[in-house]
Amino acid sequence: MKYTVSRCPTCGGLPVAEVNTVPVFAGLVQNEDGGFDYSGNSKVDWNAQEAWRDEDDFTVVHCAELHSWATEVESEAAA
Repeated sequence: MKYTVSRCPTCGGLPVAEVNTVPVFAGLVQNEDGGFDYSGNSKVDWNAQEAWRDEDDFTVVHCAELHSWATEVESEAAA
């Protein structure tokens, strides 16, 4: 894929990571008062991982120095 802002605005570095979303199903247990708490067990659905996009189709990328910036995706890789 190509980004419209392909260099870090702070240091000029290349993007090395993109923000993604990954569904996690966090286990629950019912407590004594009828409410629920996290059980400490979670299942990650790696098959549903996808690039995060905002309402304007921007994503966030990071350089090796951990600076982050928003950018549009010019094109996606062919499937």
